[in-house]
Amino acid sequence: MNSDPMEPPHKRSQDIAISLFRQILIWPLMIARRGDAAPEDPERLAETVCRCLGAVGSAWQPVSDMLGYLDCDPAKPSRKAYQEFVYFHPFVQRFLYGMPGTRAGARLSPFTLFRRCDLSAVTVTVFNDLRGGRVTLRFEVARLHLYVTPTGTVILVLELKSPDGHAVRPAEGGTAPMTLADAQAVMDYVRRAYPPYWIGEKETAPAGKCPASVTLHWAGQSDESRCEMPLPSDCVRHVRTHRAPPVADHWKQILAPLHFPGDGAACCAVELRHVLDERMPVMTLIGVPDPRAISPGDWVRLAYVDDPGASAFPYGRAVLNRFEEDHCYDYFWDEEDKEKTTRHLLTSYSYAMVGKDDGPKDWSFLRDTLQDHFRRHYFQLALIANFNHAALLTLSDRLSQAVDRFGHAGQRGRALRDAVHAVQRDILQFTHRYWFEEVTNQLQGRHLFGLWRRHLDTPRLFEQVNREAVESDRFLQAEEQGDQTRAAGLLNRVGAVGLGLALATGVLGMNVLVPDVDKLEPIGWRLFALVATAIGCLLLIRFVWLIARHQDDRGGD
Repeated sequence: MNSDPMEPPHKRSQDIAISLFRQILIWPLMIARRGDAAPEDPERLAETVCRCLGAVGSAWQPVSDMLGYLDCDPAKPSRKAYQEFVYFHPFVQRFLYGMPGTRAGARLSPFTLFRRCDLSAVTVTVFNDLRGGRVTLRFEVARLHLYVTPTGTVILVLELKSPDGHAVRPAEGGTAPMTLADAQAVMDYVRRAYPPYWIGEKETAPAGKCPASVTLHWAGQSDESRCEMPLPSDCVRHVRTHRAPPVADHWKQILAPLHFPGDGAACCAVELRHVLDERMPVMTLIGVPDPRAISPGDWVRLAYVDDPGASAFPYGRAVLNRFEEDHCYDYFWDEEDKEKTTRHLLTSYSYAMVGKDDGPKDWSFLRDTLQDHFRRHYFQLALIANFNHAALLTLSDRLSQAVDRFGHAGQRGRALRDAVHAVQRDILQFTHRYWFEEVTNQLQGRHLFGLWRRHLDTPRLFEQVNREAVESDRFLQAEEQGDQTRAAGLLNRVGAVGLGLALATGVLGMNVLVPDVDKLEPIGWRLFALVATAIGCLLLIRFVWLIARHQDDRGGD
């Protein structure tokens, strides 16, 4: 990396104006029955979620045609939808868009898609130390979708767009143009689902790395929903009671009628649980007049989704030696070439596309071409990668829950075998229907998807989940063999008793219990003779068994 982060033409982040900004939040969540109920078939959980979202009064609307998911009328896909469709392999096309005339492709696509159209804008207040405190920004809501999958997960997608003008309201009042520093603060703060910590010991201390407030503006309504992060005491109480962090109110309102543990009265029999930590995976599109003005330290902040800072680099330079090799896709980037001004940045939880844009008045490749690719082609790459990652984590969690719930001493048996076999069946279905190592023949798409998978470490996670399934299967087979051995031993003992009786009747005759009418002999002595003979035979069998065991032990020595 450049030894001098401020060498011309590099500028400070607060001096670089933003002309184009979009952010797509991708939040995977796990579906579970309320309370401590036993794990259930994930497809049934998904059906319950769909019924809840489709109930009367719900703001979520089902999308009938997955191909037109971004069009005003999903039943009439646009030219852009066509261009997105042909970008992928045929088997990926069936996975993402299903087949015509069937709901979600009649199970060919794993997704059942819902969308909300009643949220028009979001206003956020974040901290930007380079502006001296809080700044407030308003974003248009370009997309609010919820993907329900048969693997027991849902994926919330929220796309925010900065309107033309990009006005920012600093704490001192007035308005100012949006800068790269403002974008860095928004990227880091808006993605938080709950507070990771607080700045200070007071009850009113601000939540670290979280918005100070979020206001939801509902379409066609004059009222607004202003939300703040939960207080420290509320978070501690919630974790102590429910063993889950409390989700911020604005996310609860967006996801309603679905709810999280501890939300009180709910109309849905299932609840959502976290798959990741409080940081949602995020995609960001940034247009600036000259990307070459961005300093090396700010490239690192954009890749790692760090808030703005005055230091040259957010981390020690020693750990950043491989930053460009590991996190930058520079096929169309060259600081010495004015024609190559687009850079892609990737980590396990973020993707950023940064390019040259002079504003809406002038044509730019970033605004008029790559922006659609970002919202469509690259979003689908991110959706598949994060879906694979979330589904694998959910499968691993279900497997560990099954062993934990049914694997204790005295509780093993059919319940454990059924639970583990159900997870193994779902792993097999995931492997053959939903697991992708390649999704497109386009060079750039293949490279980006490969980087996503590598940073998410999904190949290793896939091997781990399969290994857990194989180990569980071996354990169940050993348990079944042990059960069979114990059953065989019991059968041998019963057979030994039967053999003794058979020998006794062979010695005394089959009519030993039938009284002789001519001799008028009482039956008591016959019964005594039968029991005595049987006991003698059993003792003889036991003696022979002990001699055989002694010989086996000596042979083993």
